Amino acid sequence: MIDGGVKVWGFWGLILSILTASCSINSNINAIASNRPYDLATKPIRSEAIAFTQEGETTLYMRINRAQLLYTRETTTSPFTAEISITIDTLVVTKNDTLKTESPQWFDLKMEFPRVSNKGYFICDLEDLNRNVGERIRVIERDYLVWDVERNKAIDPSNVEIGTTLMIHSPGVSNWEVYRAIAPQNLPAAPFSNSRNPLDTVIARPFAYSDGSWVVTDGCQLFYDNKTNISFVINGRRADFPKSINVDDLIESTRYIATRDEYSRLLSAEHPKLALDQFWLKCGDSADKSRKLLEIYYDRVEEANTFFSGIQEGWKTDRGMVHIVLGVPDKVRSDGWREVWFYGDEGSPNCVIFVFDKRDNRLDDNVYVLQRDGLYRNTWERVVTSWRNGRIQGD
Repeated sequence: MIDGGVKVWGFWGLILSILTASCSINSNINAIASNRPYDLATKPIRSEAIAFTQEGETTLYMRINRAQLLYTRETTTSPFTAEISITIDTLVVTKNDTLKTESPQWFDLKMEFPRVSNKGYFICDLEDLNRNVGERIRVIERDYLVWDVERNKAIDPSNVEIGTTLMIHSPGVSNWEVYRAIAPQNLPAAPFSNSRNPLDTVIARPFAYSDGSWVVTDGCQLFYDNKTNISFVINGRRADFPKSINVDDLIESTRYIATRDEYSRLLSAEHPKLALDQFWLKCGDSADKSRKLLEIYYDRVEEANTFFSGIQEGWKTDRGMVHIVLGVPDKVRSDGWREVWFYGDEGSPNCVIFVFDKRDNRLDDNVYVLQRDGLYRNTWERVVTSWRNGRIQGD
């Protein structure tokens, strides 16, 4: 045993159109600290990067969202082309991508090079040479490779759609012990309440063995090899993650601003879509205000899922709760074991500060627990009231 520690239906169509058009990014992006590290809108280039290292050689699988690149052409008859620069240590590589009608959303790259660091990670600088903008990402080096068989690509196992068929490769490993844990469903308590972290009681139990072939199931799946001591976690997620599209998910995530009675009525409503429409129309008091509130709220839910997910979906965590209600922090300080979030100018009397402590958990390396304090009550209730009165502004 391993312990880890409007017209209503027309309005609903509007909800879905907002959600499907909102910011979307795979949740395995590795953000480097900045003044607003958890704001997807500040990411000039959205990418995914998987690094597999063995015998001193690293293979980098990178995917770049074409929607974030600038494609230009020299003449009216020339094709539209993007130019990307990738810098890793002293290695500088330039890649061109020609835009075609049938081009998919993601531009795939593969690079092989000698291992550049013994830290377990390396820094990769991406630059869109046509836009003259860049982004720095921290890429974790792994001694295992998880391959999506159907989509024929390397993936980060942190968040994988349930039912996906995988092949797992790691030198010297022929058979994996698989343990499974189910995340608690209770949501975090308000910042001014006393609360025990529900992950403290999560246990991974023996579940199966795998020769490298695996179909992702619901929950947390821990893979372990006792000969090499290599282990990693796959989290099975619903389709469309990190977005919230399903009405049940949309209703559940309103809990941070809905009263207990409102939330109970939403859960038990005979027509849940209609009930959810009415909830947001009541908050916004008009179709336009409600539309804006929807956009802000569920974009924040997606951001929370993108950055804070582990065993639990990111919106269900302490950081996710604060992020959704208060928005993107103005500044984040982090030393690897603690994050301090600042809302307002640091040092000013009106600045509100939240402190999150990292918890060591074999099943989840992304657990940060809020230092709760009764002094947060006034700020929290004021912001929740602003949500309910339609006075929330975007980040």
